[in-house]
Amino acid sequence: MSLMTEDPTIINLSAKPTKSQANFNRRIRKERGNRCEICGATTDQKPIEAHHILDRRAFPQFAKNPENIIVACQPCHSGLTDCIGDLEGQYLIPYGSLPLSIRKRVAIFIEQNAPNLTTLIQTLRRGRGYAKAVFWWRMEHKSLYPPETVIREYEKEDAAYEKWLASQGSNGQRAKLLPHI
Repeated sequence: MSLMTEDPTIINLSAKPTKSQANFNRRIRKERGNRCEICGATTDQKPIEAHHILDRRAFPQFAKNPENIIVACQPCHSGLTDCIGDLEGQYLIPYGSLPLSIRKRVAIFIEQNAPNLTTLIQTLRRGRGYAKAVFWWRMEHKSLYPPETVIREYEKEDAAYEKWLASQGSNGQRAKLLPHI
């Protein structure tokens, strides 16, 4: 039995989406070509799913907002889903590893709808280097934010990685999300 009615003011505590939510997810996947926006996989290669950036149980008002969705294959979706509940910690790295076009789109959505998630917004704007700097600084210094000079070093390292990745002919697509630390 589902814990959610079609009334949008009722929060669905169930992990299983309602029929209406499943239809919405299917429509978004179809509109975006049934292709993983992260690695480019198609339904012929891997199951394609809809990832809610702002979790549909925590933010039910955005459950059916197309801007709250990243279409992802099952492995890429799994890497992002592990982030839920820790959008200020080590799991920022997969969000910082998303292709730039997705990061820009998601950053705008988060800024407009959950502006209190400032570290996530900065990660989306600045990328994986920023996420790594924040994570390691917190591990080593037990404080929230590293100095800008530390962030720039990580961003420089990440830019070198991106340059190498481009030289390998990846066309901006990631083979998979970077593993969690």
